[in-house]
Amino acid sequence: MKKIIKSILQIFVTLIICLIFMEITLHQTEIILPTFVITDPNEGDILEPNAEIAYFAEGFALRKVNSAGYWGPVYSKKRNPNTIRIALIGDSYVEALQVQREFHFMTILEKELSNISGKTVEVLNFGRSGLSFRQMFRTYEFQVKKYQPDFTLFFVQDQDFMRKGPDGGPQVTLNDKNELEFTDFEESNIYKSREKWEAVKKYSSYSLLRNVVKMVQSGQSDEILLDKLDFIQTSEETMQNKDSLMYQHEDPFLDLNKAIYKKLKADEQRFNSKNLTVAIESMPKIYTQLIQKYSYLIDLQPPLENFNATTGIDPIYWEVTNTRGHWNYDGHKFVGEYLAKTIDDIISKGSKEKYSVNVSSKKSNISN
Repeated sequence: MKKIIKSILQIFVTLIICLIFMEITLHQTEIILPTFVITDPNEGDILEPNAEIAYFAEGFALRKVNSAGYWGPVYSKKRNPNTIRIALIGDSYVEALQVQREFHFMTILEKELSNISGKTVEVLNFGRSGLSFRQMFRTYEFQVKKYQPDFTLFFVQDQDFMRKGPDGGPQVTLNDKNELEFTDFEESNIYKSREKWEAVKKYSSYSLLRNVVKMVQSGQSDEILLDKLDFIQTSEETMQNKDSLMYQHEDPFLDLNKAIYKKLKADEQRFNSKNLTVAIESMPKIYTQLIQKYSYLIDLQPPLENFNATTGIDPIYWEVTNTRGHWNYDGHKFVGEYLAKTIDDIISKGSKEKYSVNVSSKKSNISN
């Protein structure tokens, strides 16, 4: 019996030593760093200020969240009236851990628009992987508005509007008066459960285990792969397929998404700003019409297809890993330059009511 207990203890001690060694190795070599997302009782899942990230899929980059909890330089919440301030909200395409910050489209957009307009341009990146459209709206309400942007760009794909499942943060809902409101996240079971694991998130081993679990759960399914390869279809084929899918299945979030767009439209008038929707891929007709009614739609798929056809460069192919996925360096350069020209065009048409935006006059009344 003593031999059995001794053997068990030896195995246990060996496992502990191995885990400690693995943790030190992962962290010091930066192969895998602790998760950079923390759970706030009021705002839900947010980027952890000053967190460091090492990314090794598709491309490679070492990145750091700034001290204010978003990507890029830290800007004051009070905007200088002589600057053009742009906020980016979206999922992994906007977060874009595949590239270093200097090659990210936010940096290219900032430089290109500054050169074109002759004004100082500030781009704040609030992108985070996996955000649904409702989570993007939460980010807008809880984080973005306090920075008083002239333009807020929502980067979307069709699944962002229909994504279901538990959400790590306050839920936006429609009340009995058909008004938008957020639930109390701090009292939710999701927050109480995550709070117990918050200390464990500081370890690289936890991030490794979490990544493995995610891969097993997803099964590296064909659905995910084919979603990334959607780009090889033409815009017309993609929209036909998605319209067919959309009309076969009722969208449970359509009314809620419509209410969000109405709120964004009202905020444009209230804060003298402009909210733009950037479609990463062509949208189903029902959402194209909704967006065009309440927002300004920038469809990136046709110009990216034209870029591919005219240059022979695939903007989502990563030669270093022989994979296709998010925008590569050429893709980021094209997107940054394209958005700079598009936003400059919107500003230049400021005399028209539809495109009206004030980038240089009186101070905004946005409250924190």
